[in-house]
Amino acid sequence: MLHKGYYVDGKLKVFKNFYENGQVERSFVNPDPLHSAVDVFYDNGTAKKKIAYYEGKPQKYYEFYDNGLPKIAVENEKEMKYITLKKSWYSNGQMEYVIELKDKKEKVFVEKKYYSNGQVREEGTLRLSADGQKYLKDGMWTFYDESGKNKKVEKFTEQ
Repeated sequence: MLHKGYYVDGKLKVFKNFYENGQVERSFVNPDPLHSAVDVFYDNGTAKKKIAYYEGKPQKYYEFYDNGLPKIAVENEKEMKYITLKKSWYSNGQMEYVIELKDKKEKVFVEKKYYSNGQVREEGTLRLSADGQKYLKDGMWTFYDESGKNKKVEKFTEQ
């Protein structure tokens, strides 16, 4: 069996695809018209992606390496105008970067990037561009070398 669906009152609530080895390949859950979720798996059963939708838009997106370690995490505000949180990891499990909303009204974010050895590479604030398409460095940013020593501080102005 490669597909399986579950219905309640004639409406599809859960649909699953399977690999030939019997492991679930993807699972779609639709409990109501506003919410749904898709989980995708590697053929060994380890989670590959998890996506939560609200009103048909991906509100939360998580991706994993085949060893189960996290790869990407993105959380958006409901209207999909900007992210509220974005994280990325190296395949060794170390954080690659994190962007987090700090001021919803002013659309100010804090970003921190890392070297693959876990040391901070750079950190500072971002602002969402007027057209809502880019995250721009703004204010004082600190840059570090791979050993964690401060290399320089640079001031950015919103463009």
